[in-house]
Amino acid sequence: MNKLVIIAFVGLCSTLLIGNGDCKELDFHFIKMVKMNESDELFKYDLKSVEKIDQTSFKVNSEIDLFVDLDAEWHFWIQIYRNEDGSENFDEKPLISIPKKEFCEFMKTTYKQYFWESLEKSSNLPPPETCPIKAGNYWIKDYIFDGGKYKSFAKGGGYRVDMFVSQDHEESHITKMGVQIFGKVEEKE
Repeated sequence: MNKLVIIAFVGLCSTLLIGNGDCKELDFHFIKMVKMNESDELFKYDLKSVEKIDQTSFKVNSEIDLFVDLDAEWHFWIQIYRNEDGSENFDEKPLISIPKKEFCEFMKTTYKQYFWESLEKSSNLPPPETCPIKAGNYWIKDYIFDGGKYKSFAKGGGYRVDMFVSQDHEESHITKMGVQIFGKVEEKE
């Protein structure tokens, strides 16, 4: 689950690519991270710090205790929301939905392509070919997110990224864990 929180933060930052193509001066803001659903029995996280370095960069430190193994029975998906006013109120329909994917497949594809390279040197997260992800303690230390490379794509407004991991036991019961990350991008005139 540590991976989920870390991936969620990186995911939020990466989703700021939704944009307008203008090269405006932007100011990125991390607002908060919220644990959702049945997550208490499945993981515990401590977002130790998110330190703003400059207008587009943050240094992140986090630690997570994952209480279950994440294997092929688990699935991962993301929903991304955006609003114009930068508030925490969002439409019910996501701007972008990244479809549910079997967790081991997610590790070998999306995680490998978009997340692993940037997290490899600043975390104890396993490499993409690792599955299952064993229960245990995971951390990131002094991870630098640099949104500057996304400036030409980002658009002002509020952002929320919902990231879920679920295990479908039966039709009537789904074990689900997840986090929501809230952020905002301001366009400077």
